Amino acid sequence: MDTSKTEPGYAYFVGRRAEVDFFYNCMRAAVHQREAQVVTLNGPAGLGKTRLLTELIARLEARGRPVKIYRVNLALRDGPPVLQQIVWSRFNLSAEESPTIQLDKIRSGLSTIIGHERLADAQRFVATIAGVTTDTDGLPFAGMATELITNPQFLIRARKTVLNLIRFDASSTPHLWVLEDWDRAESESDTAALTELMERLDSRMACILISTRTEISLPHLRVSHFNLEPLSLVQTCELLRGCVENVEELPDGFVEDTAKQCAGNPRLALELVRLFRSKNVLKVDETGEWRFRHEDYAPQSVP
Repeated sequence: MDTSKTEPGYAYFVGRRAEVDFFYNCMRAAVHQREAQVVTLNGPAGLGKTRLLTELIARLEARGRPVKIYRVNLALRDGPPVLQQIVWSRFNLSAEESPTIQLDKIRSGLSTIIGHERLADAQRFVATIAGVTTDTDGLPFAGMATELITNPQFLIRARKTVLNLIRFDASSTPHLWVLEDWDRAESESDTAALTELMERLDSRMACILISTRTEISLPHLRVSHFNLEPLSLVQTCELLRGCVENVEELPDGFVEDTAKQCAGNPRLALELVRLFRSKNVLKVDETGEWRFRHEDYAPQSVP
């Protein structure tokens, strides 16, 4: 049984109803007007940008609407490049799958838009962008993708291919793009590629949400800016109560006193709860129940 939601420190979602409604309406506008909606979500670290976007995606998926969702993180130091992240999302690839399954998915996804005579070459090229490697059937050998993905001419062709593929898709299927940590992008070529992508999606059914800690400028695009505000004290208390709802014998005022230290920052609230866990103030007893150990309690602040 998944017990993660019963452990102190689980990231419950509270408040933000207006924000979720706003972004959901942007998605509806993109579909009904067939015009891309670009919105930046601005706010300092820990205020809940990622959690808000995760909740929006979950609600869209729960409604069962035919929306293709892309989630791209621009600040992954050791993670896959942006083009690779896009291809993995486009073909629903998973790290748990074998290269053979991944290649089959790429071939299947291309077969509806590319003729049989060009399919093998297209599969090989897209597999290289995705970093899918195998030594069978003349497809990329291990190491080939790494070598090519840094080649300027290959990157130009790869970028053009991916952007054309996405633009084609968005003519018939609504798209939601979540671009995270734009202001901390590891590469200018990544932001340039995504800016071009947004320009190409201008007359398509696409909603593009950009999370950033600081305001950014996208001069050739119509952009709305949404500033994420801290949680209220009431909302912070609600978040903390959700985090510790299964803990027995909480002292009076514990939630309120802890909430006041957080200044409406959800991440700080969660870090405080996890700090109490690490200090055994919140601990599982021999019966498997979470309990508050009064003898070990002293008010804490996030380091």
